[in-house]
Amino acid sequence: MGTLISDDLTGTVGMALGTTTVFASGLVIVFAAWYRIERTLTIHSTSALPPAAWSTRR
Repeated sequence: MGTLISDDLTGTVGMALGTTTVFASGLVIVFAAWYRIERTLTIHSTSALPPAAWSTRR
């Protein structure tokens, strides 16, 4: 799937391959942060506080 998206972005849209590499690197960082917080990559079980709880913490 990633190769298809990369090929489409470079071939059809004309985006440079370096841009897709940056995008992929950003995605890896997001997943790494998610795993560090949740200890899983599944979306079916999250243990993070609800959004309202974040606004009351200081």
